[in-house]
Amino acid sequence: MLLTFILLVPLFFQTFATPVETPTRRLDLCIIPSVRKEWRSFSTREKTEYFKAFKCLANKPHDKRLSPNPPTPGVPVNASASLFDDLVYVHSNQLEKIHMSAIFLPFHRWFLNTVEQRLRKDCGYRGPMGYWDWTKDASSGIQKSSIFDGNRDSGLGSFGKASNGFVVTDGAWGGQQVAYPTPHTIVRNFTATPFREGRMQPEFINKPNQNVNDAVKVSVVNDVVKGNKGDFVKFYNQFDELEGFHSGVHFAMGGDMGDTSYSPNDPLFFLHHGMLDRVWAMWQNQHPSNKKAFGGGSTWALQSAEAWKTFGPAGMPPNIGPSARIPNVGMGDSVTVADILDIRGGYLCYSYL
Repeated sequence: MLLTFILLVPLFFQTFATPVETPTRRLDLCIIPSVRKEWRSFSTREKTEYFKAFKCLANKPHDKRLSPNPPTPGVPVNASASLFDDLVYVHSNQLEKIHMSAIFLPFHRWFLNTVEQRLRKDCGYRGPMGYWDWTKDASSGIQKSSIFDGNRDSGLGSFGKASNGFVVTDGAWGGQQVAYPTPHTIVRNFTATPFREGRMQPEFINKPNQNVNDAVKVSVVNDVVKGNKGDFVKFYNQFDELEGFHSGVHFAMGGDMGDTSYSPNDPLFFLHHGMLDRVWAMWQNQHPSNKKAFGGGSTWALQSAEAWKTFGPAGMPPNIGPSARIPNVGMGDSVTVADILDIRGGYLCYSYL
């Protein structure tokens, strides 16, 4: 099930679909933002309702508006899949456009918002969205975090065991069938040292012995948030170094989370990326020149060690700016980077506790 981080497949491009619907909020008005809060501050009832909403998406039929052009190589759209699976497919279909390029943070901000709106519109969800502040678990070890709760209604579930292929059997999502890349139940296979265990291509790794718990320390996040005033490219290159907190958490978890294309199969994805979006928002709020700062390349540099050394996570040319459109694959509003730079700008309307 595990895929290495570097998928050496040809780049593919798609014609962006026309908007599915007009944005649900005005682009200039955000009066009462929704709240995103740390998972451990959710009540048990809130956690239960959150998972009920995700299971609702998993019970909704495939949305025929999903329109990848072309489909993900080797993985055609499954018309028998669920609406939840459709959203996972959006992420997989844009693999090389939305990772290790300038569009990474804007796309994932749009993606989380799109999932939130589907939860609310299609499943009547009224609760908060969340994030996992893994800095709180760095000293004791993220694998020991209380978030890995096995409660069948409200828990994220724990880690699988080697004896059953590391399949997650407990928690609210335990045993849940997902469609992509092939039908299965989610897998988690934890290691604290993913950088030296073949979960990423070794030629791109500079710190193979890095422990993920060192990568998620609050001091690391503070350095990212407080540095690179007004310079998005330098900020993002520091934010998303391969041995850092983004990749580190994904590949430490292994299984579905360690699969770059299909990591949204695991609901942990949305809490992890909520935290990543929060870190970006914290940097944006650190200085006025950060608020609308954006730039970088549209092509990932993980094509050779030399390209990676030259360009890093912010990507290779052609470069893009705030007018770049975010790929929606037919499954959400067609917006630009400029539309989502401000989380309280009108199209987006949320805040972090």
